[in-house]
Amino acid sequence: MLDSKSIKYPNLFLGFLVISLLVVGCRKNDDNNLSDRPAYLKIDDISVSSNNLVHGEGTDQITDAWVYVDDQQIGVFELPCEVPVLLTGQRSIKIFGGIKQSGRINQPSQYLFYAPFSLDTLLKEEETIQINPVLTYTAATEVPWKEDFEDVSTLLDSTTASLAPIVRLQEPDLVRTGLYVGAINLNSETPSAQIYTVDKIDIPNFVESYIEIDYKSSVPIKVILTAYLRTGVVRSVELISIKASDNSEENGWKKMYIFLAPTLESIPDAADYRLFLEASLPSGSPVGYVYLDNMKVVH
Repeated sequence: MLDSKSIKYPNLFLGFLVISLLVVGCRKNDDNNLSDRPAYLKIDDISVSSNNLVHGEGTDQITDAWVYVDDQQIGVFELPCEVPVLLTGQRSIKIFGGIKQSGRINQPSQYLFYAPFSLDTLLKEEETIQINPVLTYTAATEVPWKEDFEDVSTLLDSTTASLAPIVRLQEPDLVRTGLYVGAINLNSETPSAQIYTVDKIDIPNFVESYIEIDYKSSVPIKVILTAYLRTGVVRSVELISIKASDNSEENGWKKMYIFLAPTLESIPDAADYRLFLEASLPSGSPVGYVYLDNMKVVH
């Protein structure tokens, strides 16, 4: 007979059924505490706590839980989730935060800059344990550049080609965190904007690296990485075009994790980099806006 949790989570039940069949076939060599009736881990959300001075604000867009029990991967589960676990008894649980790499739904990935949540607990058949993981950045995570718009002097500026400037705006009902955001307002007189990082950024090649951006936007945003080669050549690569955010979610704020490693590996002789962001009014739109916060490069 199917229990109510199996009916409520049909995809999880199918995975559990496959695991159960495997367990029956090799029970003699398995853990003595393997059970035919699972325990459950209930995870509604995964959040991030951060040392702002070191790593910037701990905003996140964690979409998946990568669950391990005694270092065995149980699976990847979209949040919120209720995870069936056949291993009962005293167990060591680890939960890694999962993201959509560069916003692509078909590219779920462990975000290795977040240290896993760990818990030693007793798992009992057909009992549910509620877990609310809070992750932190790993001690090895480096942030060579970050901008949260809280300082009077910002690290972003408008190029000479930009018709609309970026301004530091204090608006309590608008900000994602803190007191200020970076704001770009577009209209018929200033229909486009191009902003860039004033200082060049040193990002090592051949290491895992990302750009994190909190954004709220009524128009698409192009993110461009410009490499300054040791030969004096300048090369620009469009990393992604971010769609306008949905105002129904968290007041329209979203976070993007832009994967840099493939682009950096394709430009091995780059000395350093700048980020450029571009936005323009779509045809037929009289006004538009882009709000930015908690931008950072991590590796």
